[in-house]
Amino acid sequence: MDNLNSQISANVRAPCRHPPCTALIDASTKDLYRNNAFRVTGLPVDSTPRQVVKHCDKLKLLAELGHDLYSDGAPLRLHPQPTLSQIREAVERLKDPEKRLIDEFFWFWPEDLEGAGLDPGTCSLVRSDLNGAIRFWTSREGCPEHYSVATHNLALLYHILALDWEHEALQTDLSDWQRKQVSGYWKEGLDRWKKLVADEAIWVRVENRIRQLNEPTLRTSLAREMRAALPTALRQINAKLALAFATSGKKPQSSIHIALLRDSASADGACESDIEVALGPLRRGLDEQIKCAKNHRPDGTTTSLCAAQRLLEFARRTLDLFDHFLIRREVNSELFDEVAVVCNQLQAAHHKATSDNKACIDILNAALASPTPVELRRELKKIVQLSRTI
Repeated sequence: MDNLNSQISANVRAPCRHPPCTALIDASTKDLYRNNAFRVTGLPVDSTPRQVVKHCDKLKLLAELGHDLYSDGAPLRLHPQPTLSQIREAVERLKDPEKRLIDEFFWFWPEDLEGAGLDPGTCSLVRSDLNGAIRFWTSREGCPEHYSVATHNLALLYHILALDWEHEALQTDLSDWQRKQVSGYWKEGLDRWKKLVADEAIWVRVENRIRQLNEPTLRTSLAREMRAALPTALRQINAKLALAFATSGKKPQSSIHIALLRDSASADGACESDIEVALGPLRRGLDEQIKCAKNHRPDGTTTSLCAAQRLLEFARRTLDLFDHFLIRREVNSELFDEVAVVCNQLQAAHHKATSDNKACIDILNAALASPTPVELRRELKKIVQLSRTI
């Protein structure tokens, strides 16, 4: 252990000074492990390029024939089995040195980089003996020379179990007992990931693995960049899960992930930043809806009214989600005042073409229900009152 500690550079001791690894953050979705090339193929992380090609060719043939891809055994098999398309994507990831390194980081490690064969923990997983794997790696956590790898593998196992159950929960409801189990998996996994960020030895091991891979495009500084990115990457998984549950109408489950996100955000503003990233597609979607409504060209029919109704409905759903994530106040002046302005323009065009007071008043009242600024709200109310007198 002393020899290992002597290898640790000053740079590794100060991960916050290094830029984050965007490839690691990009990979960190709710399907992080379902897309992992080593899980998809069943290969161990220390597979050589030649072994990868040979094994993946075999998998492609088995997939084309409709046979069991995991007949030789693999830990935590995917259900349903990977498709031919998923196998091809996994092969492409393994051909990219940086993506391969990230997938290695998020899969089970052997205790010895130079060793061969599976350790007893991984062998237990191949037999679907989760408790056996947990017992083995928990016992190794007490040994300083094995602590880092054992903690890494346990963090992975608990994290995978949690995400696999959340994948199920998005499609069906979990029982109270199952939800309690999942909460335990999240705690055990995230607690260990937090320890690993601070563990010097694990990042020296990543550096050593980069040297061992000997790929010209891989820099040893990538280990420090991954270390800097890991906390953000893990939080974004919970942020994206929170959004997935919220958009599926499962807000209680979404709130669980918002709470996990807030608990794990150590820096001021980190949680809000992660939520903003997760809600980015919604923001862009509303921007696109506003743009489409602005570009609408009235043709003397009810199309202006329909465009306003579509925009208001999309804005209402978006506002509901922003409210759920407690950032409504922030987006008021940015988006929803523009929604109200555009809807006012559209109803004016409709009224000019049809003189349909009732439909126009309905649109204006719907616009007033959004968090419009005070001055705009007054103006819209004046228009409603005037329309009622006509």
